[in-house]
Amino acid sequence: MIKFKNTLLLLIFSVFVFGCVCAGLNNINTPGSFLNTCPNQVNDAKNGYSLCLPQGWKSEIVSNQYLLAEGDNGDSSVIIWPLVLGGEFRSINALQLTNFIVGQVKQEYPDFTVVNISSNSDKTLVQVVATYSDQNNKKFKGVLTTFMDPNGNGFLAGYETLAANFNTREPELREILASYKIVKPESASAAVNLVSYQSQGGEVTLQAPPNWQIGTAGSCAGLAVIARDSQNPVKQMIAFTELGPVYYDPAIKQQSDEYYATCRQLGAVCPGADTIAQLPLVTNVDSERYITEAFPALGTVDLVRQIAPFYPEISNVQIIDRQPLPQDVANLYTQSGIPFDGGTYYATFTQGGIAAKGRFLVVVTYYPVAGFAAATPLYMISAPVDEFDSLEATLVKTAESIKLSDPYVKNCQAQQRAQAEAQRNIANTLSETSDIITKGWEARQETYDRISQKWSDTILSRERVYNPDKGEVYDVSNGFYDYYNTHREEFEFKNMRELTPQEYQEVPLDGRLNIK
Repeated sequence: MIKFKNTLLLLIFSVFVFGCVCAGLNNINTPGSFLNTCPNQVNDAKNGYSLCLPQGWKSEIVSNQYLLAEGDNGDSSVIIWPLVLGGEFRSINALQLTNFIVGQVKQEYPDFTVVNISSNSDKTLVQVVATYSDQNNKKFKGVLTTFMDPNGNGFLAGYETLAANFNTREPELREILASYKIVKPESASAAVNLVSYQSQGGEVTLQAPPNWQIGTAGSCAGLAVIARDSQNPVKQMIAFTELGPVYYDPAIKQQSDEYYATCRQLGAVCPGADTIAQLPLVTNVDSERYITEAFPALGTVDLVRQIAPFYPEISNVQIIDRQPLPQDVANLYTQSGIPFDGGTYYATFTQGGIAAKGRFLVVVTYYPVAGFAAATPLYMISAPVDEFDSLEATLVKTAESIKLSDPYVKNCQAQQRAQAEAQRNIANTLSETSDIITKGWEARQETYDRISQKWSDTILSRERVYNPDKGEVYDVSNGFYDYYNTHREEFEFKNMRELTPQEYQEVPLDGRLNIK
């Protein structure tokens, strides 16, 4: 992409955009022969997508962030960017995001002119049509669409071509966007070659790749386990049964700092004063902020470094995907009565100067009286960005293989009777990481399959309706349901309705042939 490409490279370094693009709302004819024949099928299992391109077009994943397809000697291009917003920007709607993007583009292209802007009623989908010139004074016309759901997930998609050719080229550009499909990356079925390891005291056993370094730190509810490639420390699996705490209440943090400062001034005995004073403050910490802020900050605490010298020093953590805890896992914490927040996350970060990608599972529990929050537990698997997808299955197998010996668990229970059941639950969780990660993946697939289908329907000016009487989903023209809903008496099928998320998994039938 010419204009969009340059602008999106800037957006990669913005504080919240990691995402996706959709296509237009203009009324055009339903695609014809291009999608039916698909002369240039791209199936990229490594990056998890397939795409149908015209002959001579090429595609690539740029900066491990978004899909770029180019043709017509670079004069036409398409971008597709699965989008995840983080932190306080999670609740931003598509219109607000579009305003931000347009502001960035205008700074780079002074003659950028908006031709048309449109959105749906709840501002979850916004389209901008604009013209602009490149550095060689070529005049371009492009369409940029942002789609956001209420959870901060969505797509940013667009296409551009020479302004003089726009009306002719637009139908095919939109068809390219509509052909985009998410596929399960090859890492999910990658071969695994693992060997068995045991900790020095026999407390922990696990399986990891040959010649990896295996280590443990702490004990019982504070146990940490690591498996790491000695040649490349970014390739690693780390499991903390408990990590932290951090302050989340600024008032309590200030009171604590003042108390220990006074204690030291008086020359009194202040147990743990230095460690407590180092505990970071992460205001409004949740499971996402525990990964992006608390996890890096805890690496600077002396006691953490002493107990777990293998603790990874990471920075520039950016969430690229998130899913809630599977319900059965969340139920374990709900039953405890302790406030918590949890999720599974993909993120990019920097470790030792190396660009890395990782997956995290974290449950944050809160202790309001103390103003503390701790991760109970936190799992991390990671590898260099360009190797993570192929290594993910191996790292997951390593994480799921962790076992605690029965004598070790019984000893912990003897030491901490009040935490006996919690400790057993932690041991079970360590042994069942595979289920958690698999369920997180399935939830992610379902979410993005649904989003992908929704914006594809939008691109093609289509929508879907469900007939509960026949258990069928129908593909219909945009606006059909609004008409049907007020003219049900004209149809034999009188109970049709809009789809639930699960029904988006059904293969739609042609409504023109099946609706009566």
